[in-house]
Amino acid sequence: MYALQSWPLRQHEATQRAVDVAQRHRPGGTGAGSWYDVIPLPGARVALVAGQVENPGLSAVATMSRLRTAVHSLSTLDLDPHELLARLHTTTRRLSGEQSDASALGSAADEPTASCTIAVYDPAVGRLDVARAGTSLFAVVRPDGSVDDRPVEDGPLLGAEGPPFACATHQLPEGSTVCLASAPAPGDEGARPDGVMAALSRPDRDPEAMADDLERLLAPDRVLLLARTRRLSADELAVWEIPFDFAEVGTARTLVEDRVARWGLALDPFAVTLVASELVTNAIRYGAAPITLRLMKEGPGLVCEVSDAGQAAPHLRHAKAVDEGGRGLLICASIADDWGVRYTDAGKTVWAEIGTKAPSPG
Repeated sequence: MYALQSWPLRQHEATQRAVDVAQRHRPGGTGAGSWYDVIPLPGARVALVAGQVENPGLSAVATMSRLRTAVHSLSTLDLDPHELLARLHTTTRRLSGEQSDASALGSAADEPTASCTIAVYDPAVGRLDVARAGTSLFAVVRPDGSVDDRPVEDGPLLGAEGPPFACATHQLPEGSTVCLASAPAPGDEGARPDGVMAALSRPDRDPEAMADDLERLLAPDRVLLLARTRRLSADELAVWEIPFDFAEVGTARTLVEDRVARWGLALDPFAVTLVASELVTNAIRYGAAPITLRLMKEGPGLVCEVSDAGQAAPHLRHAKAVDEGGRGLLICASIADDWGVRYTDAGKTVWAEIGTKAPSPG
């Protein structure tokens, strides 16, 4: 009864373009700190999280709640899953120290450890990045019925040995199903591999039906999260390669203006093209080839992303009145609802959301 589950309506609406989700919790009353989350990320991406604090009891529930809060906070940094787990490990160690200091009877056996799996799915390209701490259940079912029950290796527990954590990247066809479940406690029977395979090997069913079969296999007080992947359609996504030449900024501006008109979005064309051209200019001036411009419809607005092969961090500058440049990101920040940057092994992506926030009631 102490398992924490989070699937509010706001998250469902924000992530349903990327995944269809089913979730379950098998009650047991032992006080285990299990949790799952589905967290919307910029660019229509979604983070899938399932975790389990190892030692049962009220302290595990408190630790679980704090770890879940940390995951939400760290997700705003747009880190790769293995980097997020590394920082979550540091948080777990800090909680362990606080718990030991608060109790004169504190011992190594009382120090919290946790298993956690974090998967980030990008519906624009079908890419799944995953990292795992511990030995919790994680499997991927493809539309043809093939099941990969070890898409990522086991990793050390959070709060125990520490990084590096096991990680992997997979390219998923649309309609794949990602399965995450919290790990059974020592002595619990948990899910039998043959039973899991049988429950997962029929991808023609919807996630709710698959979750019904898997729920019976869960150990007490454990949670299950199933996500059926989607892909963005041509009516929601546009991608262009932009030559590494300042003369092509005007071309990028024209492409964006034409696409916004084709999609029929009620946005100010000048504002949208200004943001796109400033991001492309910034990538050419401070980044490295190749440059990719990507537009995604997001409710009444859109997301503009510009990726390049450079790793230099963009900085929002406040130019002096006599400066002829240095205002690009400041302009974007002023016009956009939100903006940010994320890094990959291949470089970085700077993104801006325009017109995606519903107006506040008057």
